[in-house]
Amino acid sequence: MNLKRGEITTFLVIGAFILLGISTMMGSLLLNRSNNNTITTRASAGNCPDFSSSDATKSLAESWSVVSCSVPCKLTDNDRSVTYGSDECASKNGGDRQNFWCYYFDDTPSEGRCLMLKSAGSRPANPTPLPTFTPTPIPTATPVPTVTRMPTIIPTITSTLTATPTVKISPTTTPVVTSMPTVTPVPSIQQPTFTPVPAPSSQQPFKRGDGKMEKDLPDIGLTVIYESNSFGASHSDEFINNWKDAISGVKNNLRYTNNFSMVFELRTDGAPDPLGLGVRGFSEVGNAKIYQLYDGSGNAADREYITAHELGHLVMYKKTGSVGANTMLSEGIAMYASDIYLQRAGLTSIHDFAVAAYLQNRVVSATTMSSATQNGFNGRLLARDYYDLGGSFVQWLINTYGYDSFVRVYPTANYTSVYGKNIATLNQEWMNYLDRESKTPLSFNSSTFFSLLDRLEKDYVQLYNKAGNNNNRLDQNAYAAIDRARLEIDSHNFSAGAADLDIAEGIFGVKSTSQKATVTTGTITNDITVGVQGVN
Repeated sequence: MNLKRGEITTFLVIGAFILLGISTMMGSLLLNRSNNNTITTRASAGNCPDFSSSDATKSLAESWSVVSCSVPCKLTDNDRSVTYGSDECASKNGGDRQNFWCYYFDDTPSEGRCLMLKSAGSRPANPTPLPTFTPTPIPTATPVPTVTRMPTIIPTITSTLTATPTVKISPTTTPVVTSMPTVTPVPSIQQPTFTPVPAPSSQQPFKRGDGKMEKDLPDIGLTVIYESNSFGASHSDEFINNWKDAISGVKNNLRYTNNFSMVFELRTDGAPDPLGLGVRGFSEVGNAKIYQLYDGSGNAADREYITAHELGHLVMYKKTGSVGANTMLSEGIAMYASDIYLQRAGLTSIHDFAVAAYLQNRVVSATTMSSATQNGFNGRLLARDYYDLGGSFVQWLINTYGYDSFVRVYPTANYTSVYGKNIATLNQEWMNYLDRESKTPLSFNSSTFFSLLDRLEKDYVQLYNKAGNNNNRLDQNAYAAIDRARLEIDSHNFSAGAADLDIAEGIFGVKSTSQKATVTTGTITNDITVGVQGVN
C-alpha cells in the first residue's frame, strides 16, 4: 500500500501519542507502587483512613466499614484460630468479639489497633469523618502534567492535516486521562495500611460502660482501671510511677526482657471478688490482668511491694509459660522477685524472716509447703509463714544452684531430674544454711517479732469475721489501727505496734493473746484454684 507524505505524518503522530499514553500509564502505576511504603509509614504514624470493603472472613462478603478505632492490640494464636474478632480487643470493649478486630500494618507486626467494624446498613447516619491520607508525590514522576496538556496539542495537529476523519484524535478518546484517578492505592483486607483514630487521650481517664474509670498508657503497655472518687483515682499517678519502677526491677530479677501489655484494676475497701477479704493482690496471668487492693492501707512503698509481687507471677508466666508446679514455687518466686521492695520499704526481708523463724523453731519444711493447697497460701496477712519461708527456700535454691536450674524445676517440681536430689534432701540443706545464718545476730528480737505477728494475725481474723457479717464492710477505725500495727511490727517498732493492736482490740472488745490464730479461710477469703493465679 502506498501512502502519501501527509498520511505518513498522521500515522507517525498517532503512534507517538499511543506511546505517550502507554508511558504515562506505566509512570502512574510506578508512582502508585512507590507510594505504598509511604502510605504504610504514614499509617503507622497515627492515621486512620476510612475503610470499606468486602471481607470474606467475616460474613458472606457483607459490606463492612470502620466506625471507630480503639487501643493498640496484638494478635494471639487464638485469634488466628477463630473466624472473627480479637481476644484483646474484645476484652477492652466489653467482651464484644463480633465487632472488634485487631489489624496490623505489615507482615511482621509489632502492634496493631482495635477497630470497631459495623455492617454498612448499621453504620451511624452521620459518623465522624475518618481522616484519609494522600501519598507523598514523587518528584521524578513528570509524565502526568504532559497528559493534561494533550487537549491543547491535538487541535493544532488536526488543523494541518487533510487526512480522513478516522485519523483525527479527540481528547475524549484518550483512555489515559479518564482512567488515572482510579489507579489509587487501596488497603487490602488481609493487610490494611491504616491506623485507628486514637481512643481518649492516653493521659486522660475515660468512663467505661461499667461505670469504672480507665486510663490507657499504650506507650508503656499499661491500662489502669479504678472506681471514681476512690483512693485509686486520686493516687493513680502514684501507682503508675510505682509500676514503672516495679516492672523494670522484676524483669531484671527474673531475667526477662520482652515487653508486653497488661491491665491493673485497683480495688477499694471491701476487696470484692476476685480478691476476697485478706487478699491484697490477685493475678490472672493467662489474661495479663492483675487486681490490687488500693484503698489507702499501707504506704506508697508497701503498695509498690504488692505491685512487684503480682508482677512476679505475671513475668514468670511470660518467661516459662507455666504458673508453677505448686503454690510454694509460684509464691516463692514472686516473693524472691519482690523482696528488694520489702527492704526498700524498711520491712523485714524474706532472709531475716526465715532466720528469725529458725531461731524460734517455727520453720515450715519445704516438703510441707510444696504439698500445701491454695488455702495454705490464703493471703500474706493471714499466712505470713508460708509466703516468706517459701520465698526463702526459692531464694536459697537460686543462690545455691543457679537461676537457670530453678527455671527448669519451676514448671515440674521434679527436683531429682534437675538437682539430682529429692526435696527432702534439699530441705535439709536449706535448714543447714539457716542454721549457719542464725549465728549472725539479727537487728531485732525474733521472739518479740513473732509474738506480735501472731497477735496481729488474730486481729485480722477478728476484723474480717466482723466484716463477713456486715456485707464485707470493714470497721474503718479497727482496720486503720491494725494496718498501722502491721507496718510498725514489720519495721521492728514493736512498742508502737503493740499500742495500735491495743486500740484495735479495744474496738473489738476482745484482748488477743500472742497465740497463733486459727484461720477459717473459707469464711473470709475466696477458694482459689492452685496455680492458676497468684495471691498476696
